[in-house]
Amino acid sequence: MTVPVFLVHIPHKGIQWEDKDPHDLLTYTPKGEVDMNDTVSRVTLTVPGINCGHCETTIREEVGAIAGVSQVSPSHQTKSVVVEFDPAAVSPDQISAVLAEAGYPAQN
Repeated sequence: MTVPVFLVHIPHKGIQWEDKDPHDLLTYTPKGEVDMNDTVSRVTLTVPGINCGHCETTIREEVGAIAGVSQVSPSHQTKSVVVEFDPAAVSPDQISAVLAEAGYPAQN
């Protein structure tokens, strides 16, 4: 089976991207060291409603569609979502609102 190759322009230097499983195209996992500057922030949200891989896929799709979000890593094992984003484009509150609209409200 041939898997299509997608090229993604990322504004950070020194990032090499792994080949992606077609089901995980919205999760970007950098290999090696990442040189991030002040334009990228990371937030970890506790989301008790993540129960399975389908939940993770839905969260990747919904949160990954937000302008300014560069990485979405949900985990049903830890009941959390780690999001890397540009704080000039989106806030953690906006990310939480999208999660809630998708049926996965974040816990305070």
